[in-house]
Amino acid sequence: MSSLILDRLPQAVVFDFDGVLAESNQVKNRAFEQLAAEYGVHAKKMLEYHRQHQHAPRIEKFYYYATELFGYELDSDLWRQSVDRLGEQFSSLVKSGVIAVPEVRGVRALLTFLKEAGVYRYIASTTPHDELQEIVAERDLGSFFDGIYGNPPHSKRHVIKRVIQERELKPDDLLFIGDSMADYDAASAEAVPFWGRISENHFTEPAACWFEDLEKIRVELVRIKDEH
Repeated sequence: MSSLILDRLPQAVVFDFDGVLAESNQVKNRAFEQLAAEYGVHAKKMLEYHRQHQHAPRIEKFYYYATELFGYELDSDLWRQSVDRLGEQFSSLVKSGVIAVPEVRGVRALLTFLKEAGVYRYIASTTPHDELQEIVAERDLGSFFDGIYGNPPHSKRHVIKRVIQERELKPDDLLFIGDSMADYDAASAEAVPFWGRISENHFTEPAACWFEDLEKIRVELVRIKDEH
């Protein structure tokens, strides 16, 4: 999938958050290392599972830890308490760091261009919904977006489907901008064009179009607008 398939500006753009709007991937990785360190004998397997499922929603990792590592029966009171505690611990470790990291170069210029061009703008992230809302507000980005969705409860595929339905669009009217295989898979599953931001994830799907930062994406979209 390349920029050549965009013969016009998209009518909506869906952005991942970590590594696309903010340089926050390593903040999340360090937080998982700190979290695992508090669990002694389980630390190594907790980190292994995180690294193998880097872009899965954190709640899915906590479910696995509570069931497979800590040995709690699924949906038991102890299991729920463990999952809740993991979530609270991780949030306390990560939220302030994500708020403080630099933006990816070109974020505000791209969002301003899209807004002025009448292109709808959304976030679809694996950060829990309420926490994501707080982070975006603290970073003073909320006014740029028509919708901000975290997981749980909103998967990226769910957000794509929601945008298509609510805005009465076709899949190729959208553009998904992400930095991971999970992002690429979500877009591909819904037949939505995907552009990648090259981050420290080192994911470069050969079939996708890749950009160093969002300023480069803005320049490309301006070119498409001017030419069509």
